[in-house]
Amino acid sequence: MVIIRNRVIALVTRILLLAGLTTFFALYFLEMSPAWRALCFLEIQACFAYMVFLFFEVIFNAIDLRHGVKGIAAGGFLPLMLLLTGYCFISSALYFSYIMPVRSYLTLRSIMFHSALFVIPLLNWLLFEIKGTVRYYYAFISIAYPMIYVIFSIFRAVIWPNNALYTPDVMFIYDFFDPSEKAFLWSPWISIVAVIAFFALMILFNNLLARKGRRKIPNLF
Repeated sequence: MVIIRNRVIALVTRILLLAGLTTFFALYFLEMSPAWRALCFLEIQACFAYMVFLFFEVIFNAIDLRHGVKGIAAGGFLPLMLLLTGYCFISSALYFSYIMPVRSYLTLRSIMFHSALFVIPLLNWLLFEIKGTVRYYYAFISIAYPMIYVIFSIFRAVIWPNNALYTPDVMFIYDFFDPSEKAFLWSPWISIVAVIAFFALMILFNNLLARKGRRKIPNLF
């Protein structure tokens, strides 16, 4: 496992990562205006939650400087970090695999934002987060937010039927959220299994890194 054991480098890098993600978020959010429309998208919600988390990590990292420059920088609650990072991965993957080709939503801002939404959480996780053992039941907890999001997406279309997302006849971000589609009968169950499996793999990978790190951690910088 490669981890940077320098609190100053971690702090400066995290500030830059937060600034970069905030910039891409703001540009994409403005492109998706009005605000109610932007807030309907999974990537906007996931990115905002992760930015808040990363903001607090910057604060914790700064406070941790009292322990000196050398050492692994302080971070947030590891299971929460994995969940938020996973949501960013999923929303970014859904854009490149579904929204971009199917909805034909392709702009420079959207590509930059969704690329950053994948790369920035990944870098922060691999380079700066303290790796520790995470219980696998968090993989089951991970489905709570996606289920709430699906319910929100369905009821949003019912409560505000005139608020289309892409074109005047498109009320759902994904077709499989539409109760009138045949895919709606089976896609929620497959999605639940896929989300649990994805987070289980993330936790497994994290725990393998933690196990390897207990044996030997390269002292970079």
